[in-house]
Amino acid sequence: MRPLATLLAVALLAAPLARAEDAGPAAPVTTATETRGRGWLTGFGVGLLGLGLAGVMLGIGGVITMSEANTLLAAYYPTPGSAPTAAEAPAVKLIEARRDGASAMGVAAFITGGVALATGILFLALDGRAPAVAVAPIPGGAAVAVAGRW
Repeated sequence: MRPLATLLAVALLAAPLARAEDAGPAAPVTTATETRGRGWLTGFGVGLLGLGLAGVMLGIGGVITMSEANTLLAAYYPTPGSAPTAAEAPAVKLIEARRDGASAMGVAAFITGGVALATGILFLALDGRAPAVAVAPIPGGAAVAVAGRW
């Protein structure tokens, strides 16, 4: 921050001394920028991206498990309206419970994974590398432009 303050002080002191005739045909505009590094949002963003990807993968696993359970259940219901025998009923109940659990887990994992991915991308976009302050003396020495970005 000290070099930026020194540059600003020199530019402000030199501005009244310069005249438009001394500037020549086209005086180059110089810009001094101080770039800030990434902050704490980047770490959280990367962490949320990882958690989001894990959630989406868990959701895909739930969908695959649900599909396999549906395939197994199709063997117990060969025609519409048919029912499994009394001996097959416990196995069917177990497969249906597995399918229902996988379905609920898959939906919850997809939703939380998607939210975590979107939040991670947002955090990374908000914490991008950007010039914090730019100082540019205007040709002719009439003024100094100062711009900032958060």
